[in-house]
Amino acid sequence: MTDAYTAAFPPLVVGTDPEGVKKAFRIPLAFSSGLAVFCAVAAVFFAAMMGELAGMGSGVLSGLVFLVIAVYQGYLAVRVAGNATARAAAGTVLTLDGAGLRSDTPHGLVVLPWEAISSVEVKHRGRHTITIFRLFEAVTAVSPGVQTAIKPRIFRYLVKRGFRIGSVGINVPMQTILDATAAFTAGRLVVR
Repeated sequence: MTDAYTAAFPPLVVGTDPEGVKKAFRIPLAFSSGLAVFCAVAAVFFAAMMGELAGMGSGVLSGLVFLVIAVYQGYLAVRVAGNATARAAAGTVLTLDGAGLRSDTPHGLVVLPWEAISSVEVKHRGRHTITIFRLFEAVTAVSPGVQTAIKPRIFRYLVKRGFRIGSVGINVPMQTILDATAAFTAGRLVVR
């Protein structure tokens, strides 16, 4: 791969699509919130009913299970809302250029040169597509060209599982990312 060949292509900047993120997180957020409210109402109902029939202690005990579920579902709803907010406000998600890829992940900045990436594969999950950039096993956070601000434990996980980007919530079609990857690597990294 020569610098003259890759210099012919401008960098591909992949940003966030806030409407796509809202659409993707709408159902999980509604489900968690709805279940939390339902379980809270059920806790009050069963506590009142059992309290009337068998006494105060039995009422509290019967409502406790539903109350625990309501608190847990409320916690999940807050986490889903936080993830949706973080994804919608991410700005630039991925940049591909002649040197490699650069991404601002929730864990920190990751810069990977093309020489550290062994292959590219695509997986389909329902209607969504996930592109996985597989790294060579010998790549570490201090390998030549690699720049990262993430913890070493998370970087080892990245090497093991690959760098992943999904089609949900990005403003560039996945095929454009795959085409840019093939172009910047002179055809070395293509989906097989």
